[in-house]
Amino acid sequence: MKKRNIIIAAVIAGVFLTGLVSGFVILKVEHIGISTGVCLVTQNGSCFLIKGNTPVNLSDLSEDKDSFSDYSTGDRLLVFHTGINESYPASTGVYKAIRIGENNENEIPEDVVNSLRELGWIQKEEITDTSEKCTFSAEYIRTGLPSEEVPSFPVLTAINSAEELELYIRDNTEKYGLNESFSEKTEKYDKDFFAEKSVIIILLEEGSGSVTHSAEKVLTDGENEISVYITREVPEVGTCDMAYHHILISLSKEDLKEKNIRLFIDGQDAMKKYEMAEAEKGYANISLAVPENWGYEINEGEKNSPIFGITLYHKSSPENTLSIEFNTAFGVCGTGLKTEDISISDYKASKGIYDGNPTWDYIVFKDTPGKYVIYNNTDGVWWNLYGEEAMEILDTIKIAKNILFEGHAREIAQKSSEGELKQVMPTFDSVTGTWTFIFENNEKSETVTVPAV
Repeated sequence: MKKRNIIIAAVIAGVFLTGLVSGFVILKVEHIGISTGVCLVTQNGSCFLIKGNTPVNLSDLSEDKDSFSDYSTGDRLLVFHTGINESYPASTGVYKAIRIGENNENEIPEDVVNSLRELGWIQKEEITDTSEKCTFSAEYIRTGLPSEEVPSFPVLTAINSAEELELYIRDNTEKYGLNESFSEKTEKYDKDFFAEKSVIIILLEEGSGSVTHSAEKVLTDGENEISVYITREVPEVGTCDMAYHHILISLSKEDLKEKNIRLFIDGQDAMKKYEMAEAEKGYANISLAVPENWGYEINEGEKNSPIFGITLYHKSSPENTLSIEFNTAFGVCGTGLKTEDISISDYKASKGIYDGNPTWDYIVFKDTPGKYVIYNNTDGVWWNLYGEEAMEILDTIKIAKNILFEGHAREIAQKSSEGELKQVMPTFDSVTGTWTFIFENNEKSETVTVPAV
């Protein structure tokens, strides 16, 4: 059987090579390699050929860029390819791939799978949550308007005795707007209650009195931390009044003892502190919220150059960066590039991925005055650790505030001309803030400029 497979593969290779050789002038192929192995398709759509203990990342060189769509993990493939780049994982460009067998998933070595997972090519398995659920009860009290400005919300306070609760009420009745409802609902928290229980008091601010809250769960790692998870119910139509809420979480004194308290609202860490990173130059600007465990640098660029940006990094790994850059133009090489339309923050954008990279390589925003691009200078291992948090930060980005985007500027320009817009890419001057469009009417060109607002 093995000899027969070799003969079949040789015949297929001969037929394919005959056709390929006839197209040498067109393809300009300098080297053709032939390999067999087991296919491994990753969660992000990358395709690997596993040759023994060597994973080879396959880059599609076919015209339709659809060589691997019909293949699944476990398929045995015969691959016609360029030279193999001896990196890890190795990589090669594929002219043609042919399935010569199926259901060989067990032939993929576990060490190969583990190494690709560590490098980020295969998504990390869900981490088993070792946290323990705490038994708790919750009290929801809408309180009054604070008498003075509260530096930041939410406010967390741990209460372990009746005396501490009495002190909290005395010091904060006016400060936090504690009302009769608060007094009535806290009467039951007496010395007998605090003999076995403690209370976490959470003060929240909402932009509408229609928003309500629900304590979903309280988890402890058993040693250092306790985490409270709150969800918000936000109606489609709500009132416009500011509202202040006290949520009282009662739980075992032992569960809370000497632990740091973390609060998650709608799944987000509500206690994390942020700093606004802001950069601007002429008629261009970038800003985003950077959490305290991340750092950033402002890149001012050359004095007479419009280029500038912000470099973002996790403090535990400053060599891995995300760079948000403004420029007047943006161009890429199309070889091995896959693009995908996405939304980030409030903007439409395009994400570029080269050669099946486990992470994206760049994100370029669309319709913007000038080119705003995010460059990803991280590896798969880093992305597995911090990628989700990085995308949350990037989702706070604001660009070109108070500057006309292309679509709006085009509408203004069109009203000034009866011609047809001929430019594929209108120009934007980041020094003056003006857009320039070229229209044609009866074979005559007309230039229309739209000034800054």
